[in-house]
Amino acid sequence: MEYDEAERVLFELPRSDARSGTASAAALWAELGNPGSDIRFVQVAGSNGKGSTAKLTESILREAGFSVGLFTSPHLETLDERIRVDGEPIPEDAVAEYVERIQPWLAKQVADGNSPTFFEVITVMGLWYFARRGVDVAVLEVGVGGADDATSIVDPVASCVTTASLEHTGALGETVAEIAAIQAGVAPSGETPLVTGATGTTRALIRVAADDVLTVGEPTIGGPEESDEQPDISAQYEGRTGSMVGNISIEISAGIIDHPAFADGMSFATRLTLLGAHQARNAAIATALSGQVVTDAMVDSDDRGEAVDDSAASIDADVLSRGLRNARWPGRFEVIDRDPLVILDGAHNPEAIEALSQTLATIEYNALHIVFGAMTNKAHTAMVDALPAATAVRTCQPPIDRAAAPATLARMFENAGYERVSVGDDVAAAVTTARDQAAPSDCVLVTGSLFVVGAARSMLAARPVTPDTGG
Repeated sequence: MEYDEAERVLFELPRSDARSGTASAAALWAELGNPGSDIRFVQVAGSNGKGSTAKLTESILREAGFSVGLFTSPHLETLDERIRVDGEPIPEDAVAEYVERIQPWLAKQVADGNSPTFFEVITVMGLWYFARRGVDVAVLEVGVGGADDATSIVDPVASCVTTASLEHTGALGETVAEIAAIQAGVAPSGETPLVTGATGTTRALIRVAADDVLTVGEPTIGGPEESDEQPDISAQYEGRTGSMVGNISIEISAGIIDHPAFADGMSFATRLTLLGAHQARNAAIATALSGQVVTDAMVDSDDRGEAVDDSAASIDADVLSRGLRNARWPGRFEVIDRDPLVILDGAHNPEAIEALSQTLATIEYNALHIVFGAMTNKAHTAMVDALPAATAVRTCQPPIDRAAAPATLARMFENAGYERVSVGDDVAAAVTTARDQAAPSDCVLVTGSLFVVGAARSMLAARPVTPDTGG
């Protein structure tokens, strides 16, 4: 089988946001002999920040000396981005081999009316490939939800819920409480706590849903009565150095991670190429997850019946700092051009748009030109309301069936009081028009969906701008 045929088979599979449980993915995994069942898995769930947190975790673990698999979704430009080992995407011939291997099973399921979804088949492909490459750890970004997600066929040694907000309500529930409880279903078994960056009421809901929780967030300023709200790991965003590097500091309380390196607590500062206060939180979550993985690797695991070489599990403040600093994650407040400034950000719901707007407020520019596209199942009005004021808006539609019509999105902006709103067609045309209309001192922001950002990157043949670290 050739790669093009394999890709076609995959993309013809049904896509659904509805929770169908893990039975289908588990059946396919079993068909292959459960490859990778002895790998240490990390599951990253939540409403926002999953991809960034997964990438930051992978980067730390590689710095710690592990071979690491990374599974994320969606891809920005090509399918192979979803499955990586030590930073390298899965080869086309491996994709073709996998699809050829499962095709008889897949044909039978389709004939019986039990076709697995695209995401389920891709998830198992990741496990199959990670096993083939013999990785030590695999970091899995959850698709939708938690316990019923296809990634939950594995038993993680560490997991998190980054945040929980109203998204995918048709599949997950109509309230934050329902969504938080479902996402908390990724909590690891045993004594390892679930890590979360949620705050306030949402954090309390996750505490109810999970037996043990390790909290991450900004330190609470207040008296002893607020001590219960102090996070176990505090993360602070210290602003930017130059135009593209963020400064963060992380403080880990003593004894919350059962590893000698964290016994007395730990504090360190580092830089991120991922900008924004929300990325400081994601970095702290990744720090906690990495510490839990290294702790697991230090101990002889009765469940696996194997002894692990402690020398492969090196972690300290320097390892954490380098791992976070070295992480690159395209499409998340990615500056790809200047004069005018062009920023790509895959914010896809109101909470993510708010974080984007806060980060954009720290950047200097004259006028703002927004290129916006989104999926049909998103809260468009709330997303538009969360965006910063713009001189001009151009709506567009990425090449995906679930994309909202540009005319519909344009009406949302007009209803919100925007005066210069134009209806685009494809992403490339919209970005080209916005750049042509922008002055050199202006900013062009492409956002609303990772699918829009991916199409823009492909069109621009984007190359990340070299980070300006300042003097």
